[in-house]
Amino acid sequence: MHEVFAHQTAEAAELAAQARRDFELATAPAGASAEFRPAWDDDAAPAPPAEPGDLFVVSHPRLRHQPDALSTERLLIGSGRPVLILPAAANPDFDRPVLIGWNGSAAGRRAVEDALPLIRAAGSATILVVDEAASLDSAEDLATSLRERGVKADVRRTASGSSTAAETIAANAAELDAGLIVLGGYSRSPTLERIFGGVTRSFLSSAPRPLLLSHVPRHIARGQTSAGEAAE
Repeated sequence: MHEVFAHQTAEAAELAAQARRDFELATAPAGASAEFRPAWDDDAAPAPPAEPGDLFVVSHPRLRHQPDALSTERLLIGSGRPVLILPAAANPDFDRPVLIGWNGSAAGRRAVEDALPLIRAAGSATILVVDEAASLDSAEDLATSLRERGVKADVRRTASGSSTAAETIAANAAELDAGLIVLGGYSRSPTLERIFGGVTRSFLSSAPRPLLLSHVPRHIARGQTSAGEAAE
């Protein structure tokens, strides 16, 4: 048993060492300060500590040997930080237009704010409302807010028809050749999405192009809604 444990420990150390070397090779050309921090499935914390403003960047499909603690879903739900998913087959180009899948939720609003630096860099955004998921007034308000921040923004309303909402969003992103899709992650509870399916889970299983997701816990979302209703 001691020999088996020692072998597993040595194997894990070699994986971490190789990952560190790959990380340093990838980050060195950018000239940015970077820290390598391994995480394991048996870590007590579900995700590494995140300072305000952090953005988690993950690949799709999931990396070999990637621990559950760093799965996209757990980072999205547990970290309180936005998650940027980069498909391995895609060549990211954030100069292209941004597609915002808009449903008027707290998570959707949070995602737009989190993605604002990328949206402003792109210079243009289409706000897509599928199957009346949000009122046109709220979509137009968002477009106005983006225009005030120097972004060329327009609103598009469409019906999914025989497709799912996720398929409709992906099709519109392909039509626009969007460089980024922005969505509120798990606007309804993750449990309901597991049972009935949903946009977030569809995109987590198949990310067709770069995708930024932000999640707002239900108790916080309810508090924001109550405060908004009181203000009205």
